[in-house]
Amino acid sequence: MAARPHRPMRRRRPDREQHLAAESLEQRRVMAASVAVGAGIGSSPIVRLLDAETGAVRAEAMAFERIFTGGVRVAMGDVDGDRIPEILAASGAGRVAEIRVFKEQAGSTVLKELTAYRTFPFGSAYSGGTEVACGDVDANGREDIVAAMSRGGGTVTIFLSVNAADPIANAAYRSFTAFGGTYDGGASVAVAELGTFSEGRLVNAIIPDRRVEIVVGSGAGMPATVKAYDISATPRDVMTITPMSVEQQGGVTVASGLFNNDDIDDIVVSAGRGGGGVTEVYAGALGTVTAAPLRRFAAFASLASPTLQSSQRRSTSMAMARSIVSSSRRETPA
Repeated sequence: MAARPHRPMRRRRPDREQHLAAESLEQRRVMAASVAVGAGIGSSPIVRLLDAETGAVRAEAMAFERIFTGGVRVAMGDVDGDRIPEILAASGAGRVAEIRVFKEQAGSTVLKELTAYRTFPFGSAYSGGTEVACGDVDANGREDIVAAMSRGGGTVTIFLSVNAADPIANAAYRSFTAFGGTYDGGASVAVAELGTFSEGRLVNAIIPDRRVEIVVGSGAGMPATVKAYDISATPRDVMTITPMSVEQQGGVTVASGLFNNDDIDDIVVSAGRGGGGVTEVYAGALGTVTAAPLRRFAAFASLASPTLQSSQRRSTSMAMARSIVSSSRRETPA
């Protein structure tokens, strides 16, 4: 499952004395009411936008040619800067890797494709499937496209979204391979705000700068590894997590979100094939990551065969949208 980081409202601790106070408004990110899903392997490449509360289908579209049955991976993000998240659909294996963008239309049950955003993240020769994420890497108010090879070297590419007739450049803004030149197990990808970075250096480890960093999880064939990259200059590894156990070599998937009491996104890692459905959460603040996760649980431990993650590549892909709302922040009492 591809998940987007969100910024839930936090409750303030009660003051020692109760005072009347003026309240100002501050932007926070919370979960929105939309869920996007993409068809799994063996099905027509449909993407759907669902109501998060009822599960009702609000709109849908055929993301790629109907005969393609390699699966569709999805993410959600505001790539056009109108503060309404779009659906990003990435093709699975079996066709040239491509990402397309779809938008809900008022009064219609058909998603509209924004054809200007079509992106071939690895050129015309690669057909091994694409993982997709979305986040603002340059703080221009538009969320950018992040792709990773599902198979092969696990190369990650980032494409900027800009206000232009051709909003996605043909050349990648950044490109890197997380696990070495001989690695061929593919990768999963997510975005997270891990602090303030500038020109390739960490400026502040506890205050996010509204520019996301890139989180990459290893595929099958090596001990489970997660790396986070600062891309404010030449991409560089700023965090390495070795989750699960050294025996877990079935790959991992990654996501992010706020779990502890700071403002830095934390890293969520789920085991892949043969991993027993284990999920671990690690502190994202640089310098605080240890061998011990903040949380660890086995989501499917009650099932007779808990290694449900082994069929991960055949499952439906899902992504949730986030929206910006106003929440109160206490100011000095009058």
